[in-house]
Amino acid sequence: MRALAHTLSASLLIAALTACAAAPTAAPTPEHAASAETAATPATEAAEADGSGETEATARPEGWTGLTHGDEAEPNYAVVFPQATVNTLTITIDPADYAAMQADLNALLGEPGEGGGFGGGPGGGGPGASLRLLPEADLPADLGWAEPNLAVAGAFARLAVVVEQAGASALSPTVRDTVYHHIHAWTGQNPGLSRNWVEQAIRGHDEATQAAARLTLLTALASHQIDEHVVLTFRAHQAGDEALVGAVAWASFTAARRIGAWLWNPVRVRGLID
Repeated sequence: MRALAHTLSASLLIAALTACAAAPTAAPTPEHAASAETAATPATEAAEADGSGETEATARPEGWTGLTHGDEAEPNYAVVFPQATVNTLTITIDPADYAAMQADLNALLGEPGEGGGFGGGPGGGGPGASLRLLPEADLPADLGWAEPNLAVAGAFARLAVVVEQAGASALSPTVRDTVYHHIHAWTGQNPGLSRNWVEQAIRGHDEATQAAARLTLLTALASHQIDEHVVLTFRAHQAGDEALVGAVAWASFTAARRIGAWLWNPVRVRGLID
């Protein structure tokens, strides 16, 4: 989602800086190629004169030409990023298009209010409606605090399965065992500013295992200590974004489950810590 948001934001900025060129036209058929090369209408000549490539059939605001908004236009940062004002971007959706979007949403999640019940249900539009997008799963014991709410319990049960799959795909069993046992031996203490505890925990493993275990241990217990070197060392052995996201998702969720178990059953945990 974040990547999609960054992509959309970048696209909007580029569009604001350089705007849009004329939409490409279909290639002429052989029988019309000759006439297309030689025939020039007044509208075409006017478009070529101002550099817009637009014909009279294209409606543009006053002052909008190829020289100001075409592919070759110089970006006008003073207009797009003024220092004294905050620009707004108004998106207008045609009523017919909006109705089609709503129909598609209802087809995916059901009509608003359908499904009913405390947690909604498959096909409904209430809480829990999106649970059907992932296979049903059993709620792990350490997430038992979610049981009273069917929608929340269903979401966390499915999340646990997906995160475990991501971790298994990105991390070796050795890395997961090392991190898992370290997290479950942790009683909430601050690991401090030094990373010696990490290096001691991963000592004796090969470079790839150390890189993955270092990243995931820091993610779980001291994420503020992650720097570019930690990430690049991991990427030296696993370059894809999917592996990076899967590794940190597994580590952070494993730590969150550990803490959640304390909050859910403080009496039992207090006995273990004391």
